[in-house]
Amino acid sequence: MKSRKTALCLAAFLVSLLVPVGEAGLAAPAAQKAPQTEAPKQEPAFWDTIDDVAAEQAKEKEELRKMKGELDDINQEIDSARDAMRNLNLNGGPNQPTGRQALPVQEIHLFARNQQVEVAPGIKSLALTYNNKIPGPTLHVMEGQPVKIVLHNESNLPTSLHLHGLQAPHAVDGLPRSGSADRQAERLLKPQDNFVYQFIAKEPGTYLYHPQVIHYDQRDRGLFGALIVHSRLQANDVKNEHELFIARLECQDAGKTKTTSVLTVNGKTAPGIPAIQVRSGERVRLRVFNMSEEDVPLHLSGHKLEVKGQSGADVMEPKLMRDTVTIPAKQRAEIEFVANNPGVWSLASENWSQISSNGKFPGGVAIVVRYKEY
Repeated sequence: MKSRKTALCLAAFLVSLLVPVGEAGLAAPAAQKAPQTEAPKQEPAFWDTIDDVAAEQAKEKEELRKMKGELDDINQEIDSARDAMRNLNLNGGPNQPTGRQALPVQEIHLFARNQQVEVAPGIKSLALTYNNKIPGPTLHVMEGQPVKIVLHNESNLPTSLHLHGLQAPHAVDGLPRSGSADRQAERLLKPQDNFVYQFIAKEPGTYLYHPQVIHYDQRDRGLFGALIVHSRLQANDVKNEHELFIARLECQDAGKTKTTSVLTVNGKTAPGIPAIQVRSGERVRLRVFNMSEEDVPLHLSGHKLEVKGQSGADVMEPKLMRDTVTIPAKQRAEIEFVANNPGVWSLASENWSQISSNGKFPGGVAIVVRYKEY
């Protein structure tokens, strides 16, 4: 009996292996629930993405267009304000008539002459001068002002006039046309001739006048002077200004036995150069013109120097203070300093050969800077 039960159980087990679960009345185990996963997000179509980018770019372009229009309006307002300020400065007030014609013509007369100039006691130069001095008179004109310079040639040499750095028409400042029948009338003056140079001073700045390149040697004999064009917009806040012309002049001693080349400032050599007078707290401007053929390193003891312009251009650098400024040969510079150290000081070259005469100090470029309270 026991063996029969065993046989039946074995038979049932074998049947379960052959019959699929759930068939033959056997209960199938409960199916496990598959874990639910989120459906993947659908990426936008390629062309939809292109359309979105294009719309964003169009929106940005419209915003930029509006910004440009606002900037144009601001610039127009600035230009209108600038023009109004120019008219005020030019005509003296809002009730005055407008236009360049409101500025009167400034007429200037220059007389070129042969002249003996004393650069130091007992040392004289057979020079050429404008209006009996070296340098010639400083010419001050306003921006936009009509200018008439009448040059009278009272020397014994043919001469001419060049407005160095200033942009003037060819009929005023250019070289005479080659082979022209009226060559002499075209700005080349024979002795006892005169010529009228007319122009409008357009650009503010520091310029100079001297003979044309064909009469170059006359510069080395003293024919030069400063031409200052003042801005109508910027008020000149510097009241103490000086023009310094550094030049070599051929000189003779008292006995006319020896000729030497003497380095001068405004036609004088140290110690005969007039002192520069300053007041405590004021700002001082030096317009330095190096007419010589050598670089001159200028040092002002007890003070710092600031270069404001050089050879007709503003300095394109951060504000730098120096104790020494080198003026290259044949160039010019605008230098300023604040008189903040009362006393008596020297403005002189750093080269021994430029501050001595026959190996002895002082000579050449050595200037006293004196506070008026000293």
